[in-house]
Amino acid sequence: MNMQHMMRYAGIIVVIMALFLSGCGVKVQTLTYDKPIQENQSAVLIIPNGYTVTNFDGQHVKWTTSPSRFSLSGTHAAIRLPSGKHSISYSYYQYMAGLTTYEHYSSGAVVQKTGPSRTISFDGNITINMESGKRYKFEGRRIVITSDNYDQLP
Repeated sequence: MNMQHMMRYAGIIVVIMALFLSGCGVKVQTLTYDKPIQENQSAVLIIPNGYTVTNFDGQHVKWTTSPSRFSLSGTHAAIRLPSGKHSISYSYYQYMAGLTTYEHYSSGAVVQKTGPSRTISFDGNITINMESGKRYKFEGRRIVITSDNYDQLP
């Protein structure tokens, strides 16, 4: 292989690695609910993967981290909301495939064991007073104030 081919392959590898590494960071797309809100009159709700907000202050919504719904993408999403007291209905769904392990014996035998898969799902309703300038996130069956910093979050 000559030097020109090696340089071409090295360039391709650098591009692939850059694309791979850029996808490893936590990316958050922040959207504003309804109409623009001044930052000093708003709070941010971070929606981790698996959560879908279904109702906000009596209005049906579909806020989810799934790329096919409401344009939120990545493993986390965030939405800027007016500060104040809000009621939020949500659902959570997570599927975890069964873990497969292999046991190797001195006789050369290999035993494959697969544990059961699990699904966790629940619905909830929360009433929360969101303070201006604060960041909130879903944590289990509640919403908590967070100091987590995410890329692209204002």
